[in-house]
Amino acid sequence: MSLIRELSRRRLRSSLTIVGITIGIWALVVFSSMANQINSLVGMGAEFYADRVVVTDGEAFGASPMRLADVDAIAGLDGVAAAEPRIEILWDPDPAVGFSVPDTVTGLISGADAGYESFELQLATGRMLTTEDEGNVVVLGSNLAHKHGVVAGGTVEIRGQAFQVIGTLQPTLTLPDTTGYIPLSKAQPIYLGDLPR
Repeated sequence: MSLIRELSRRRLRSSLTIVGITIGIWALVVFSSMANQINSLVGMGAEFYADRVVVTDGEAFGASPMRLADVDAIAGLDGVAAAEPRIEILWDPDPAVGFSVPDTVTGLISGADAGYESFELQLATGRMLTTEDEGNVVVLGSNLAHKHGVVAGGTVEIRGQAFQVIGTLQPTLTLPDTTGYIPLSKAQPIYLGDLPR
């Protein structure tokens, strides 16, 4: 009882102590969450690239296009289990500068991994791309789906074109969350339009 009386006698000191403890607990929770997300990003990135080799032609970051015929040549090399052609472009050609990962669009051929993909993406709504998909269809990562407020069956605009959302993904806390997946044949003209003339 005397402790409670002591706290009420020095209200300012007691209030500042309580606020300080609250801020300390809040900071601990925030930094722990950040550390968990960073660990998850590093772990999933290591898992994703553990058994892969990224092949580009000439410039860093795949800035120089390669012929699709080269994919067959690479697939025929000893020790290559599968060769999967991809095109990665920015969702917005003029993204805002910031510290976050920019939204991207990845053009791919469904099933080109020949079943070797070990980093499986889980659906939230709809379905994944199939080899029969052509034209303006997209599977959105969780951040993009939330940002545009869409689920499977909706539409979203990419580079001035309307795309039908055929699926949305569960959060992974990694790059797929900010990626839209479209057929490679649809990504090629977008990519070519970005090349300097």
